[in-house]
Amino acid sequence: MAPGTGQIVANGRPFEDYFPSAVHRTLITEPLRVTSAEESFDISVTLHGGGLSGQAGAFRLGISRALV
Repeated sequence: MAPGTGQIVANGRPFEDYFPSAVHRTLITEPLRVTSAEESFDISVTLHGGGLSGQAGAFRLGISRALV
């Protein structure tokens, strides 16, 4: 997570390609929306294991912790 324009990359792929489900994307970006920081940070993450739902939850937790 670094100051930026809101670009999110997961495993080197665009966020929308890695998480095609709108539900997962909404879940992941919720901490950014709640803190009004959606366009304040660029995020790059490496995920593995757990399936897409588990990865989405872990990604959300990581963003929350980074914001704190």
